[in-house]
Amino acid sequence: MSLPAERRRAARQWEWQEQTALAAQLEELLDPDCTFFTSVENQPWSQLAGIMRKRRGVKPGICDVLIWHRGRSIGIELKSLFGRVSAAQRQVRAAMLRAGMQWWCCRTATAALTVLYRAGVPLSGWKPPPLEAWEDPVSDPDQVIWAPQVLAQWREDRARWRERSKARQAATTGQGSAQGDRHALACEC
Repeated sequence: MSLPAERRRAARQWEWQEQTALAAQLEELLDPDCTFFTSVENQPWSQLAGIMRKRRGVKPGICDVLIWHRGRSIGIELKSLFGRVSAAQRQVRAAMLRAGMQWWCCRTATAALTVLYRAGVPLSGWKPPPLEAWEDPVSDPDQVIWAPQVLAQWREDRARWRERSKARQAATTGQGSAQGDRHALACEC
């Protein structure tokens, strides 16, 4: 499996683990008399499923978790450490904000619960622990703070890319001069 494929797989696993952890915590902590939540699965399993969802009005980019509490609507988009908000998710965010809803991007289930706590949603005695700067929820996807391990990985990737580029350039330059030398020898005969 290629490195990008491995990273995509790891990112999907991270998001899945955080989504299932959040769902379990919401089931336990929310008061069902005044709060409702649902998780949304909007990945089509096939092209036909995608067409059918579109016909039914399923919007691409909808949040992973939607919460309603006493007339307030909150959307939470969970992202892996390397995850970025897509163009479709940005469009949904803008539409949700225009409709008076809240939209948050969170990296962890704890960050998502922190959003609800700050919004005044009762969470059965739960209090937010201190969050790392990268873990703090953001309402603007351009304000995401990247985790230190993500920044380190990107630096490492850039360094490897530069090394490969230098090697390719050296091989191309060296190959070209070798061809030129062979051509000169052929002409001297």
